[in-house]
Amino acid sequence: MVSTLLDAGRHAVGLYRFSYWLEHRLGRPGKWLAYLVYRLNITLTGADIPPTATIGKGFFIPHPTGIVVGRATVIGDDAKVMSGVVIGSRGAHRTWSDDLYPRIGHRVFIGANSVVVGPITIGDDVMIGAGVVVSESVAASSVVHAAKPAIEPRTAGRPAAAAADGLRVNAK
Repeated sequence: MVSTLLDAGRHAVGLYRFSYWLEHRLGRPGKWLAYLVYRLNITLTGADIPPTATIGKGFFIPHPTGIVVGRATVIGDDAKVMSGVVIGSRGAHRTWSDDLYPRIGHRVFIGANSVVVGPITIGDDVMIGAGVVVSESVAASSVVHAAKPAIEPRTAGRPAAAAADGLRVNAK
């Protein structure tokens, strides 16, 4: 019971829902209040979810720190987003258009530190693994994952970081 009340992910979603309600129900004064609640959400939970984004019911964030959702992003019902996820447009544009943001389907899982960018569609029941950059549309019921990392033996006398990155190390 106490852990549910203190859960930062639930606070992040609750503050987003409240800011969304203020933004869409109270006219101009609501937009100012929504902005204040949005800023409070960033400060308290580390989740940057603007009240202009559209997110369906059952949205779940177990660890809200570092989550960024673009202003015109649409996310379907029962989506689960892990920490460090960025969902938004591809970058700065001369004109901001709602068409530049992703549309994410229902029951989508997005793993930690993944990036979903651009005017793309992610179908229903998609699973996006950790650390993946998605910039093309994904069909429903798909799994998107990063390539398997290559493991190479360490060269004697070289520090592990240099061997792994292929950097030259000048010994003094």
